[in-house]
Amino acid sequence: MTYMKFIKKILVAFIILSIVAGVLIWIFTKNITHTAVKDLINKELATLTSQKSQINGEITWRFLPRPGVKITKIHIADTHFTLAIDNLLFNLKIAPLIHGQLVFKEIKVDGLTANIRNLESQTNITRPDSIQHDSGKVQFAIDRFLLTRGQIAITAPKQKIIFRCWC
Repeated sequence: MTYMKFIKKILVAFIILSIVAGVLIWIFTKNITHTAVKDLINKELATLTSQKSQINGEITWRFLPRPGVKITKIHIADTHFTLAIDNLLFNLKIAPLIHGQLVFKEIKVDGLTANIRNLESQTNITRPDSIQHDSGKVQFAIDRFLLTRGQIAITAPKQKIIFRCWC
């Protein structure tokens, strides 16, 4: 009989914990507006790429089975290149998040289209080693990067090279 009472107590504690977690997640997602998240992500993309970026689609939060963020219809452009992504999904690891580190379990890119134009006349290329990074910024790591339906086209004055991935 005491064994059944112990199982009941554990079950009740699990149900209460699940309800509290659900309410907290609901409050978290309702208090953060999509416009604020879009503005933040656009700002971060512009900082990372040094180019103008725009999110034309939706931003949705995922909590089950893994926490993550899904972004649709991303467009990054410059005079010499354009980059478009149909769907971008970031899956987070929970344990490093507790320690204040962003570690993405997976980044899934579906529908990537990149067009790089007129490389020979381009003179000002920003190299990654010349970009100054703020040491106070949060750094993150990626465990797995997945690309489906991708195309990269490089166009020079006399030739065009296209790389495709339709897996």
